[in-house]
Amino acid sequence: MATYMGQGLLDITTNAIQSTNPEVAKQGLEFWTTVADEEVELMYEAEEAASAGAAPEVSSQNYCQGALSHGLVPLVLDSLAKQDEGDDEVGASLVPLCINSCHALSF
Repeated sequence: MATYMGQGLLDITTNAIQSTNPEVAKQGLEFWTTVADEEVELMYEAEEAASAGAAPEVSSQNYCQGALSHGLVPLVLDSLAKQDEGDDEVGASLVPLCINSCHALSF
């Protein structure tokens, strides 16, 4: 998986987020939202395992943190600034969800 999560996939998804086609941009945001959500869950599982004196079953590879340090945050914030009040409910909620998921990983 690490081979695919490197710079190539980051480039593809950041290009998608910058797309003028809103459906394509949503897919790029949704990808990183899903990755961030999974990594937050793995972070909680690791904390629970540590408090029980055990190792977690699966460890996060911190893919989202790597993407955050390579310019994902400005793209997500730019997407938030571009939202129209008329955006559909799913699209309008996706950018704040992505921001929230990524923010949880920044601590």
